[in-house]
Amino acid sequence: MSDFGTRIWRLRKDTGQSLQTVANAVGSAKGYIWELERGRRDNPGIKLATALAAHFGVSLSYLVAGEADTSDPPAWHFYHRYRGLLSAADWAALRGVADRLVPSDVVADREVAA
Repeated sequence: MSDFGTRIWRLRKDTGQSLQTVANAVGSAKGYIWELERGRRDNPGIKLATALAAHFGVSLSYLVAGEADTSDPPAWHFYHRYRGLLSAADWAALRGVADRLVPSDVVADREVAA
């Protein structure tokens, strides 16, 4: 596996998502995501890399180069503290809490800017 592929695989496993779930979320084919994870493809393009980063809630610099996300250290540390320890249902519950705390228009503005 490439480092990029390993990070995608780890994020997918840590969040309990299937290949199909990730592929659907980022508008890609399941087989292509699998090839990226295995290092058989190494250049997903900026649009897909950005979509993957947004889907997993990590920075593009982390996904592509493994660099720590210094733009939002509390979120970065929270994720890494609990990754692998919480089930997919737990992560979904946490996202639900965050969605109730932050107005949807604020979240939408951040997604467009990313």
